[in-house]
Amino acid sequence: MRILWVAGKYLDVSVDRITWIEMTKQLERLGHGVRLVSAFRRTKNRFDLDGRVTYLPSIKMRILGYLSFNVSLFVYLGYYLVMRRPDVLVVTPLVSLTVAFYAMMKKLRVIRTRFVLDVRTIPVEYTGVSGRIKKAIFGADILFSKYLFDGMTVITPFMKEVLGETYGLQDHRLGVWASGTNLERFDPGRLDGENVEALRKRLHLEDKFVVMYHGVLSPSRGLRQTVEAMHSIVERYPDIALLFVGGGTDRAVLERMVHDFGLQDRVIFEGEVSHEAIPSYIALADVGILPFPRISWWRVSSPIKLMEYLAMGKPVIVTEIEAHRDVLGSNGFGIFIPSEKPEDVAQGILEAYARRKDLKDVVQEGRQLIRDRYTWNQQAVQLADYLKSTCER
Repeated sequence: MRILWVAGKYLDVSVDRITWIEMTKQLERLGHGVRLVSAFRRTKNRFDLDGRVTYLPSIKMRILGYLSFNVSLFVYLGYYLVMRRPDVLVVTPLVSLTVAFYAMMKKLRVIRTRFVLDVRTIPVEYTGVSGRIKKAIFGADILFSKYLFDGMTVITPFMKEVLGETYGLQDHRLGVWASGTNLERFDPGRLDGENVEALRKRLHLEDKFVVMYHGVLSPSRGLRQTVEAMHSIVERYPDIALLFVGGGTDRAVLERMVHDFGLQDRVIFEGEVSHEAIPSYIALADVGILPFPRISWWRVSSPIKLMEYLAMGKPVIVTEIEAHRDVLGSNGFGIFIPSEKPEDVAQGILEAYARRKDLKDVVQEGRQLIRDRYTWNQQAVQLADYLKSTCER
């Protein structure tokens, strides 16, 4: 198949860009031709995709950025769909309304390309006027796609259920492909143990039981409650430490909490690091934590960081939501807590600490789970099979 994939985001700075990078590579390895189209904020990073990325011009401002990218996209599609004639056009929400005109041309048999909407997330942490506009556009995206597009893919079975019930989507039109992991990059056996120990030493985490979170630091992720949980247990368990790797809008708040609680030597902030460096940080940790609240966008999500912890052979502390249970099931390397409340998070940390020796005997099962179900190659196969089915209908 010849696939044109439009990701309506600033690919060079997007925290989830690895999805599009890895899936483009894996689809190519499966024999499909992929052209990835996106916007950029700072640099036109090629991400080792050998010229398969096209960056469209846009104004680097919130609403104007969205509008200008869609204008550029409309013009670009007018050329690409007529001259290159891809078999399938895959688009993300917030740009599918721009594609609607061409979808109508397909309905009129002017063009033959199939159209698929790919939904990786529902509106998350959108605030203010621009947030309300994006939420409204998201709903319109789904409805337009329902009647004009040839199919839709989503990130989890629970999202399939939620969107199906909310928008009356027929099950046979909804495909599912999840987040994945690169097992070659996230392989503990390939890391230099001395380098990992040097990193642990630099962070002053020697002889500590390290609980790690990596990713965006924002208010809705249960991270403030995790700092409160550390405050409640640190006097009794001085060898437990918390490591944050990443940046975000809530970092200043978290740092202030750490200062007020006097936890500077127990809660460490590393800041943003490259995706290539993440395996070394996970390797020095004893357990990963995803304290996400039971709110809609986390329930339907498929957290990449969860797969990365498991691929590195680490147990995880997770809240009882569908996104976590769907991956972990009842396996012993997942420690489920009822909620993100500080007392629940503290209990999860203490359970991991108490079981630290036993957990080492079962964590390889986590890596096997990723190998069996959550590599990027497996997700690419699922997506490709679905796209083929739309072309055959």
